[in-house]
Amino acid sequence: MEATNALKFLPRESLEDTIGRVWKENPALTESQVQAMALGRQASVEMELKHREAVYRDVLNKQQTLMMYVQKVITNRKVREQQIAMANQAQLMSQMNGMLGAGGMSQMELLGLYQQLGALQGHPTHPSMGGKNPGPSKGNL
Repeated sequence: MEATNALKFLPRESLEDTIGRVWKENPALTESQVQAMALGRQASVEMELKHREAVYRDVLNKQQTLMMYVQKVITNRKVREQQIAMANQAQLMSQMNGMLGAGGMSQMELLGLYQQLGALQGHPTHPSMGGKNPGPSKGNL
C-alpha cells in the first residue's frame, strides 16, 4: 500500500512544463532539439516509474508467498502438537489397560495415571485443583 501511494504522489511534470524547463536550461537549442530532449526526459521518468512498479509488485508477491509459508508452518505445528497429544493419550490408555489386565493396580497407581491423562487433556485432576476426593468414611468418634 505504501509503495502504491509513493508512486501516486511522485511529482510528474506535463510535457509543456518539461519543454519549458529544458528551454530555460538550454536557450541555444532549436525548438526541435528542445522537444526531443523533453520527450527523452519524459520517457526516462515513465521508465523509472514502470521499473519501480515492477519492483514493488515483485516485493508484494514475495511477501504474500512468505506469509503463505508462515501460515503453513503454523498450521503444521498445531496439527503436529495435536497428533503428539493424541498419541500420548493413547499410550497412557494402553498402559492403563495393560496394567489393569495384568493383575490390577493399586489405587495410588491408578490415581497417578489418571492425573497424567488429565494433564494431557488440560483438566484439573488433583484434589486441590477443584475436585473432591471423599476418602474413607471416618464415622462418629
